[in-house]
Amino acid sequence: MFAGCFFLQLQVFETGCLHSQPNNQIGYSRSFVFKQQSAVSLRKCFGVEHARQFFDEMPRRDVVSWTGILSAYVKEEKHEEALDIFDLMILSGPFPNAFTLSTVLRSCSALGEFSFGKRIHASSIKHGFESNQILGSALIGFYCKFNSDEASGKWSQALRLYKDMIESDVSPNEFTFVKLLAASGSNFKFKEAVTAFQEMEISGILANKFTYLSMLVACTSILSLDLGRQIHSRVIKTGLEYDVPIGNALVDMYMKCSLTVEDGLRVFTGIESPNIISWTSLIAGFSEHGFQQDSFNSFMEMRAVGEQPNSFTLSIILRACSAIKSLNQTSQLHGFIIKTNADHDIIVGNALVDAYAGSGQVDDAWHVMDIAWHASFASASLGRTETGKQLHCYSVKSGLSGCISVSNSLVDLYGKCGLLNDARRAFTEITKPDVVSWNGLISGLASNGYVSSALSAFDDMRLSGVKPNSVTFLSVLFTCSHGGLVDLGLQYFYSMREMHDVEPQLDHYVCLVDLLGRAGRLEEAMDALETMPFKPDALIYRTLLAACRVHKNMALGEQVARLGLELDPSDPAFYTQLANLYKNCGRSDLSKRLGC
Repeated sequence: MFAGCFFLQLQVFETGCLHSQPNNQIGYSRSFVFKQQSAVSLRKCFGVEHARQFFDEMPRRDVVSWTGILSAYVKEEKHEEALDIFDLMILSGPFPNAFTLSTVLRSCSALGEFSFGKRIHASSIKHGFESNQILGSALIGFYCKFNSDEASGKWSQALRLYKDMIESDVSPNEFTFVKLLAASGSNFKFKEAVTAFQEMEISGILANKFTYLSMLVACTSILSLDLGRQIHSRVIKTGLEYDVPIGNALVDMYMKCSLTVEDGLRVFTGIESPNIISWTSLIAGFSEHGFQQDSFNSFMEMRAVGEQPNSFTLSIILRACSAIKSLNQTSQLHGFIIKTNADHDIIVGNALVDAYAGSGQVDDAWHVMDIAWHASFASASLGRTETGKQLHCYSVKSGLSGCISVSNSLVDLYGKCGLLNDARRAFTEITKPDVVSWNGLISGLASNGYVSSALSAFDDMRLSGVKPNSVTFLSVLFTCSHGGLVDLGLQYFYSMREMHDVEPQLDHYVCLVDLLGRAGRLEEAMDALETMPFKPDALIYRTLLAACRVHKNMALGEQVARLGLELDPSDPAFYTQLANLYKNCGRSDLSKRLGC
């Protein structure tokens, strides 16, 4: 890049500055040509902004210079600006060439601008660019990109363009067919794609590695063993049989299309250095054909040669254990999963739940699900919900729905998912709810903002004769804090020891400080912190500092931050909260000193 920039500077030095030599025709000519060809070099050296400045200073711009600046924006993935420049180009006069249009199509694809792309297609037809290889391939890629409600029609348009190119003796880009075939999967048009492949061969276009990979995927999708064998023979003829990705696709194709495992196993043994995809395809193939023990043996062999399973491998082998109801093998795998920290993976968690539930170990299934839930709540709540509903159905079918641990887990799960109607329904189906049942219901209502319903459930709990525990009061105090019910929250806090014989713990004092702090009663919150029978932790100081920030109490906030940092000097939350406190109090100068 340095060399490119040096060459650019040398060219400028040789041609001279355009503005310093306005009447020098030779200097002007050389500088003009140089400027036309340098937009991309400028982008690489100085960024697209400098390239744009350079472009704007040009006194005359032709299609080459317009295409150069357009390409610079597209390569920087500034697609909206690229489309604006294209519109400006059309208004300015020079008509784009085929390369310009193919560049704009990349931005249309990236932004989902289907209508804009259709305009480009219409322009290409109007100006006779249909037979251009670059533009034709770009148009096919553009139509393949869109897989929405009208996906089938758009894919058909891509296929029609592809056939038109072949009939016109224009060879599409080598990756064009790969895009076409990949898009066919979203539209279930594999047979049409296979026909296009045959036409491609007839026209003399040579298939590459990626074409064969795509064709093998198509064969697998339509379960065409005969076609798969034909592709295999072509792979051998082209010398690609030792390619690992090709070998993996062949193993997968034979395992899914053939009635036996011999062909797939034969291809696998021919792979010189099988990778995790190779092993996973083999393990899945054995399992799908009912050879679960062979699947498990292959898994152990894979580990013996040093290949580490991924989440898909683990989920497949767990499904095999579930199919043969092997609790022993499921337990062994569970141990391995915990040891390798894979137990928080959503895919592995779901497979473990299924494996334990399939073996009748519903309590173990719910335990796994609870762990996975806490690890993946934010990113996979929908997946957990669906798995929970499936397990709910399984427990009903197997007669385990009367088990209170199962019902309690359902109440808790549905509450965390925000499915409060399902949580209430699961709760009402419990013949005699215990304290865990009530806690799940109250927590679900509280965490979803149903303050009055949560407190009503707490009253119903006491009226039913169930004694609340420390977990119950955490939910109740949380409810009062977030509902602004300060006095009621204080009553509940002091009633813990006096009326319910529940000794407040540090977590309860954190809730108390939060309750008072949110209400602006900061001195009372500080007093509660200083007089509690526990050593304060960083969390309680952070809680009070957040309240000081909201209510702009800088003096107390600084004191709390100092105490908190004495406990944990590396906690960035104190610095951030303190900086925000200074900003709220109009002391941005102090905030800047903290670097926040």
